[in-house]
Amino acid sequence: MADIYSPLPYNFYNRKPLEVKFSGLDLSSDAGLLLVRQAEEKQQICQAIVDCLEDKRDPSKIKHTLSQLISQRIYQIAGGYENTNDSNYLRHDPILKIACERVPRPGEELLASQPTISRLENQISKGELAAIRRLFVERFIQSYSQAPKEIILDIDGWDAQTYGHQQLSLFHGSDRTPNVLPSTD
Repeated sequence: MADIYSPLPYNFYNRKPLEVKFSGLDLSSDAGLLLVRQAEEKQQICQAIVDCLEDKRDPSKIKHTLSQLISQRIYQIAGGYENTNDSNYLRHDPILKIACERVPRPGEELLASQPTISRLENQISKGELAAIRRLFVERFIQSYSQAPKEIILDIDGWDAQTYGHQQLSLFHGSDRTPNVLPSTD
């Protein structure tokens, strides 16, 4: 494969110049996370979420800051890795490490493992979740020049027809369509 070089303007990584080069090397398949990181630099969503949380960990045992953990988790989800188990593999990924302000050298400055990410998610209280929800609603409303009079959230707009007492049949869309078997008469 021929090397293709076109400079892309990334201004968030200050440790060393960041050069994006497309080549035949298999370094990471998640280069799009650099664009997510670039957007984060402007929007500061990760830091706003961190500001909603209280870090209850013992400071003498902290290896990863709360900011780095939140960033890692959000970038993993943005990259399509919603399962915390993916953290064990992705903690070595050079692009994710750059996005989380770590040195992308193999074996150095590893990101958090799955147990650490799972502990992060499980320590968040209901009050902190409510604060994060408020944050997103406030940011959404601020995106308008004038606050909308009404916001409609269509959380599950897809009907999944089920019959009988199947697992998760409560998501059957019965408010739109009757949930009955066709008559055989």
